[in-house]
Amino acid sequence: MLVSGKEFRRIDLIVIHHTASNEKTHTWEEIRQWHLNKGWRDIGYHYGVVFDDGEWKVKAGRDETTIGAHAKGFDMNSIGIAVEGNYETDDLPEEAFTLLRALCANICARMNLNAKKVIKGHRELPYPTACPGKNMPLDRLRDAVAGTVIAG
Repeated sequence: MLVSGKEFRRIDLIVIHHTASNEKTHTWEEIRQWHLNKGWRDIGYHYGVVFDDGEWKVKAGRDETTIGAHAKGFDMNSIGIAVEGNYETDDLPEEAFTLLRALCANICARMNLNAKKVIKGHRELPYPTACPGKNMPLDRLRDAVAGTVIAG
């Protein structure tokens, strides 16, 4: 559970997205600006795994205590993570997978979440999308995180 002032959020999902753009095409700040231009208060995701200055990095988005804007109908109780790239057509680079696994493991450990139950691709929710792409290794991610975290 996350607590911020009077706001309580029970997290029961980690939703994985892709940016559906080629690596190195857009910066995390450009994506934030697109969301701000839509009238949102901040970028819709809580984290990004992005290619920046020649390497893969985890970037912060919305504070975890703030409801996201990334999976309509599921924002209230979820953490949204966007991975830069188009994984409908491309394979996820191993460096990006390593960071995504570590980030999900950290969240699951801190919040006592069962990775096999809570890590979902956007397309695995009842929502008409291919996101995060057919090449996003969701089962491998869940297995890898569950192998490092004993929780829920």
